[in-house]
Formats: sequence, C-alpha cells, structure tokens
Amino acid sequence: AWIEQDVFPILQSLNLEICHGKDMYGEVLQDAVKYRIAHANALIAFCTLRQGQGKAAFNSHIWVRDELQHAMTLNKPAVEVREKGVRNPPGLVGDRQRIELDPDNRLKCIAELIKVVSAWRMRRLLLVPTDQKQSRRIHQTIATDQLLVRYRTRVGAIDSRHREGRIERLD
Repeated sequence: AWIEQDVFPILQSLNLEICHGKDMYGEVLQDAVKYRIAHANALIAFCTLRQGQGKAAFNSHIWVRDELQHAMTLNKPAVEVREKGVRNPPGLVGDRQRIELDPDNRLKCIAELIKVVSAWRMRRLLLVPTDQKQSRRIHQTIATDQLLVRYRTRVGAIDSRHREGRIERLD
C-alpha cells in the first residue's frame, strides 16, 4: 500500500505514467501483463516479503519475478527494488544490481529509485540550425518562452501520450 501512496505520486510528478495490473478485469492475466510490459518503456519490480513466507527459500512474489524476467527478455530497462530479508535465488534474472528497500528507511530507497528512473527518461535530441539566421530565430524563441517542446515515444506501433520537454542550450 505504501508504494501506491508514496512512490506513485513521486514518479507521476516526474511526468511518468504508472501502469500496473489492478485494472485487468475480465482479461487473461498472463497475456494482459505481457502486453503491458511490452508497451511500457521500463519496469520497476518491487520484490517485497510475502506475508507468512519469511523463512521460505523464496519469500517474495513469483509474479514480480516473472514480470522482471519478461521485461529483461524484451530488453526493457528494468530495476529490482528488493526489501531487506527477501530471498530470491538468481535464476534467469541473474544477480543484478538492485535497490535495497529497508522498511525503516524508505526515503533512501525512493531517492535511489528517482536517480535510476531519471536516467532512463532523459531523451536528448540535438537541434542543428541550417544557417545563422535560423539559429538566431531559434535562440530568440527560446529566450522569449515562445517555443514549447512536446514529444512522444513509439514502441512497436504504439505511440505514448505527448509529454513536455525542455530545451538546454549546448555550445
């Protein structure tokens, strides 16, 4: 519950769209989850302790592990956030760098997660004017806030919604 309450709003404030599996009524879950991962830009896997499974050899959620594996198979950026005490043998997922979640210090985990997703979402496009006159016009529109940057990404044949971007001047 704390992930939806605390983490989702922070990620949404970064203009990230959250996609989860809580609204798949009537769909075949395996196919719907695969479809959503295939059409997402990245995946965050929260591997938390399963209630009553603390001493088990694998004590997290098998669905989350499978979702992480599917994202990796599709070469999607993916990161595991693993709660302290979770035992999750490497398997096909491998022993990858992950973010540790200490229930007593969630803020540290969230800060690390923001660093990771911020690096994922940075898209840089280089605007190269063809001549000096065009260059001056572009710089003038930037200086007077007359230029709005909007973009969207395409995965397969699916376009994302438009997102706002910003312009950084490079010499």
